[in-house]
Amino acid sequence: MSIGLALLIINDARNLTRRFLEFFEYVGNVANGVETIVQAHEIVDATGASPLKLPKAGLNSVMCVLVMSLINPCSTAECSH
Repeated sequence: MSIGLALLIINDARNLTRRFLEFFEYVGNVANGVETIVQAHEIVDATGASPLKLPKAGLNSVMCVLVMSLINPCSTAECSH
């Protein structure tokens, strides 16, 4: 009876270590995915670009100017947003 109990304990310990290995493998996969998704990014101004001046520096104004500059980079039209 003690041999059977010892074998059960050994088997459960082996299963527990396998679960821990799987868990840490998943943690590594998640960390790798987050590292891939969250990368440093930078927007660089064109050479000779003038500083951005906004009357109301809200997110909508900044996005509007950014979109307008992407659509027509040579335009000096004001954003009506």
